[in-house]
Amino acid sequence: RFATLPEGCLGSFPQPKQRHNSRHSGADPAFFGSSCRGLVLKMVLGEAAAVAAAGAHTLFGYNRENYMYDRKQRQEFEFKVLEWRRAQAEMWRDDVRDVIGLTDKKMETYLVVNCLQLGMCVVLFAEGRLEPGTPPWLLHLYMLTLGAAFMYLLMSVWSALHASVVASCSSVRLLTQFVRLPVPTWEQLEDMRTYAQSMELLE
Repeated sequence: RFATLPEGCLGSFPQPKQRHNSRHSGADPAFFGSSCRGLVLKMVLGEAAAVAAAGAHTLFGYNRENYMYDRKQRQEFEFKVLEWRRAQAEMWRDDVRDVIGLTDKKMETYLVVNCLQLGMCVVLFAEGRLEPGTPPWLLHLYMLTLGAAFMYLLMSVWSALHASVVASCSSVRLLTQFVRLPVPTWEQLEDMRTYAQSMELLE
């Protein structure tokens, strides 16, 4: 109420008509003037502190939002890199399967042809006898070439089987020991994670 303030507290503003108050009739106007100035100073300082706190809160929220956005982009980038590495490893594994599959297919073709020829040699041994009166040297040459063909075809069949088995074993060894899918470890996953409290750290 303006009636309780002494002269000089309100500056040059016009004063309302004062009513008689016995309690302040003998008070010192300088004392009330200093009290008013202190009150105004406290109000100004309080408003400045509130404005500074609001500004600091806004600035902190802005920095935190930018920090979390950057961390999210970094995490998506690392996930994309892991996806590319997995796709690259899949291509390598497909290459291994293609190369080994080519060997298996070739050995399968060799097995079919050589088994047919080996059966023909057996038929010649059983039913491919020469006419009576054939010279001995021709008979010896015939049996020698037929026996050599039989042994050659038998060794080729065995080699084809062995090559097919070795190729399959090599494929399994390559796929299980050398060309594995790049599965991230727990430490790598922890490095990709972002904790909101890390934004408040000074490190």
